[in-house]
Amino acid sequence: MTKKRLIYSIIFILTFILSVALALETPLQASASSYNYNDYLNTIEAPEAMIVKQVIKSGEILDDKNNPVEFGLLKDIFVLQSPNLGTRIYLLDQTKNRIIVLNEKFEYIRKYPELDEGIPAPPGVALNAPSGIHVTEKYIYVADTENQRVGVFTHNWGVKTSITKPDDPTFESVAFKPLKVSVDANERIYVVASNIFEGILDINPDYTFNRYVGSRSAELTFWQRLRTILFTRAQEAKTGLNLAVTYNNILVDSGGFIYALSSRSSGKPVQRINYKSGDVLKQYGYGGVLGDYQIADKYSEFIDITIGESETYSILDRTMGRIFTYDFEGHLLYISGGSSIFQIPEALTYYGENLLVVDSSSKSLVVLEPTEFARQVNKATAAYYQNDYVKAAEEWEKVLTLNTNYLLAYGGIGKAQYRQGKYQEAMENFKLASDIANYSAAYKEYRTERLENILPYVLVIFFLGIIALMVRGAYKNYKKAKEEGGDE
Repeated sequence: MTKKRLIYSIIFILTFILSVALALETPLQASASSYNYNDYLNTIEAPEAMIVKQVIKSGEILDDKNNPVEFGLLKDIFVLQSPNLGTRIYLLDQTKNRIIVLNEKFEYIRKYPELDEGIPAPPGVALNAPSGIHVTEKYIYVADTENQRVGVFTHNWGVKTSITKPDDPTFESVAFKPLKVSVDANERIYVVASNIFEGILDINPDYTFNRYVGSRSAELTFWQRLRTILFTRAQEAKTGLNLAVTYNNILVDSGGFIYALSSRSSGKPVQRINYKSGDVLKQYGYGGVLGDYQIADKYSEFIDITIGESETYSILDRTMGRIFTYDFEGHLLYISGGSSIFQIPEALTYYGENLLVVDSSSKSLVVLEPTEFARQVNKATAAYYQNDYVKAAEEWEKVLTLNTNYLLAYGGIGKAQYRQGKYQEAMENFKLASDIANYSAAYKEYRTERLENILPYVLVIFFLGIIALMVRGAYKNYKKAKEEGGDE
């Protein structure tokens, strides 16, 4: 009987361990926008963050002649909010070789080139499979890929100039095929070009080539490093091991930093590059800015990025069509989108608090708006960014009423308590947030505070002890002297 009971107990324990292991290893199959990650990088349920507000399909917009505007392959999107031009939304149509301009209500303004379909455009005006667009107050910049140029146009669609093959030895053997373009406040132009491993092209405001920015090699795994040691160059070439990094998209922020995207295999799929080509992206989250860590044996591959208020940024994932939103310190705020909304998303941009996403397969423009949960997270993040920690804590408390599993909220509350000198309370919240670094800092301050509080008492007891010893010693000496005097 005892032997049977022992066997059953062992079977039960093994079954339990196996079921737990399978639960931890099973890739997420849940709704695309209903999860986040905890400190162990396991998926946890979360409220919806961004939901569909509007879908604008091909043919639903009417032009100035009341004809439906048909979309081809929408490759990029840009929103310009200008005091002079108002709000303009630019849709880059790669297969129809044109740009469609909409107003703030998604109504048609014009197109470029302004020609009827089937009528060829004159040289310098025609686009050929364009891939990227950036718009400033003065000019419209287009990565006109198959024309091998970056076209610079005025807002009246006059041709300002065409930036063709840069004066660099690299392009003696490689065609200049720009894929993406971004421009900073000083009209310095940055370009990602096809098959260029030297980095991002930095072009001066006078349209001359300056240098490459962000040149780097891929971060190798242990086995890849071993291969580079053991294999000859010829053998490495056969394995397809590529040590250079190519970028697939860029965006310059208001401070002149370049957000650059590359493949997951590069080791750093997202960078924030300064003028010295250093990566200054903060990654204080649980697992780095990587998107999905592993979903159904697939990993995220980022294809576009947009920057919102308080230096939050959202990144579009090609693999599962998801959007990952991070704060300025690299904490993952929430996940949205997915295959239930998108087929083949190509690009995204912020439009106020909303996100605009173009889908090349469904030939549509999708408008996403934040839920109450996302809005509350954004408020807390903004307060924290502005160093208003007390207000941030209040906003994080509201977030917890919507999602008690939101670990970042506990950390936000802990930071406010830390700055208020409430170290013990901060430790409790940092523990809930699994924030080891801040917990250690709070514990250090709490320990110091405790020592400072008890130190006066310790000193008093110490000196009283010394006085007691001195009195005792004096008394003994007095007693001894008295006894010796009595004997005489």
